[in-house]
Amino acid sequence: MKLRNIIEASKYDASKIQMKQWFIQCITKYFPQHKSDLGNDWEMPTFLIKTHKSRAGWFQCSFKGDIVVNPVITVNPNFVHSTARNIVFHETIHYVQANTFGNRKYSMMANGGHDSFFIEMMNKINSGEGQGFVTVKQDTQQLSG
Repeated sequence: MKLRNIIEASKYDASKIQMKQWFIQCITKYFPQHKSDLGNDWEMPTFLIKTHKSRAGWFQCSFKGDIVVNPVITVNPNFVHSTARNIVFHETIHYVQANTFGNRKYSMMANGGHDSFFIEMMNKINSGEGQGFVTVKQDTQQLSG
């Protein structure tokens, strides 16, 4: 592996660790009923920092039946030092949706998964973190430039 690739791969290691801490903070504070599921019934997500021309962050997973496998929360590097915590909290709601609703219901969600459950959880988080902390649009923000 070239030195440049090694440097690029490790460039955001501290940020990925911080993303995991924010994820655990969100689960602990706003989804305490699911905290014990982490590492047991629910797989801990992988945290990535990856460029996308029109997304600030996104959640992806696969399903084995109705079980979530390979969950990934990704944040665009343009947002790592500004709103990454907000984005991680937003994507954590999608993670909880996928794990609680299972493949059939999760894959059928309209509006990118921003259903009534998402809105309810967004409002719950905003009541603790501040109005507008989590928004519906956080995973589809247009990048300036």
